[in-house]
Amino acid sequence: MERTSNPALGCTPGTATALRCVTWTEDLTLSGEHTGTKRTGPGGFTLGPATLIGGNFKADGTLTTTIGGTTYTQPPNNI
Repeated sequence: MERTSNPALGCTPGTATALRCVTWTEDLTLSGEHTGTKRTGPGGFTLGPATLIGGNFKADGTLTTTIGGTTYTQPPNNI
């Protein structure tokens, strides 16, 4: 997990909101009795301050988890 700059999400460099933005990059594989993956898109998966502080989900990128053949993705923005 890293801190990031993403003006579209309100993550403006040099401001307090930039410190409240978080980007994940994942490329994990689960093997053994249960199998699966957890992967982000090429630019990672960024949550803006509206999500982290106000509970209004707003993200950029994708985060996809597959376990036992079932795929899960993040919810749509603005919920």
